[in-house]
Amino acid sequence: MSRKTWKKGNLYISYGNPSITPFYGEHDEERKVNTMKDVMYFYYDITILQNTKTLFSARAWDFPKVQQLPDYIDHLIHFDMQKAVPLEDVKDNGFRRTIKYMQVILEDSFGFDMEYFYKIERYDYSVKQQHEQTPKEWSEYVLTIGAMEPSKKYGGDNREDYGKTIMIKDLTTDDLLNLKKTALQFCEEAIRLHNQE
Repeated sequence: MSRKTWKKGNLYISYGNPSITPFYGEHDEERKVNTMKDVMYFYYDITILQNTKTLFSARAWDFPKVQQLPDYIDHLIHFDMQKAVPLEDVKDNGFRRTIKYMQVILEDSFGFDMEYFYKIERYDYSVKQQHEQTPKEWSEYVLTIGAMEPSKKYGGDNREDYGKTIMIKDLTTDDLLNLKKTALQFCEEAIRLHNQE
């Protein structure tokens, strides 16, 4: 089965139909693929479903991203939030709430917006009630996946300034690590299928 799927509740992000073209070897023959670094072109589908209803679908052609997604997730999860953007710092009679913010965006090279993109946001909360000695601290994540609309000009080769997105809120670190695992498994399966052929 070439499809790998991440699940949260009744929402699914599913990757399928992989096709790999590796770099060529010394004698103009395709090399065996050991890792994604051996891949010249990588095509696949991404579909987001709610139960069985398709909410979003796209095909990666010139700008595949699933192989980079694990690194972006790791970067965000392990980012030093002392260096993050402060969004809120409220103090009131012994109560204190702070929110810090960081985001990563995985998009096409040179900002072409030709294919789908990921934006992952991290919010770190610290809340101390009046009667508490130590604050409660936690992180939440928001994942947005989308694509800009093709422009009517130039035969659709460029994109409009708007597009369709799916935003998934209230994600935990474990949710993102499971998405990372799904992305890695999909890339491994794509390599396995390619080498099998």
